[in-house]
Amino acid sequence: MALPPVDNSLPIKSLAAALLASCAMGTLAAVVLRLMSASGAEGSSAVDGDMIKAALMGPASILLAGTLGLAAFFAVGRDDRRKLPGAIMACSGIRMFVGLGVGYGLFVSLGLPKAPFWQSFLVAGVLVLVVETLIMNRYLPRHAGQVFSTSGQPATSGGDTGSGSGVASGETMR
Repeated sequence: MALPPVDNSLPIKSLAAALLASCAMGTLAAVVLRLMSASGAEGSSAVDGDMIKAALMGPASILLAGTLGLAAFFAVGRDDRRKLPGAIMACSGIRMFVGLGVGYGLFVSLGLPKAPFWQSFLVAGVLVLVVETLIMNRYLPRHAGQVFSTSGQPATSGGDTGSGSGVASGETMR
């Protein structure tokens, strides 16, 4: 029985698309939340230039940090699939910590309005984390042999089925 060909592609395009879409959704969410909260008292002046700038700067910090995270993911995970789990953690960690540092720096230095900035930052950050997790949950089980094989060849049989239950087949949980 022949082994299937090794798929050397990383889900970089999917992760980049998720990053861009999440940042756009973060900006949109901040604008919508601002319009909803200001619909009674402030009327038509609910969305001004400072508010738009703040709603754009939150996701911009996530976008910058996410791009650095994707570069680290590609650099670490492209040659050795056994390093892929660490590359995934590095990608997420870089995005979160660098994003927070850049975001806080922008917030303080530009004197941006608090609510739209942090709303857009948090929505973009959470969305990109959720979508990144979904992408990796689909990617890793299909490439488990490549990721966790010590010989460099895909695993042929045995091992975890990816159910995540932690219970071996035939056993029952008590």
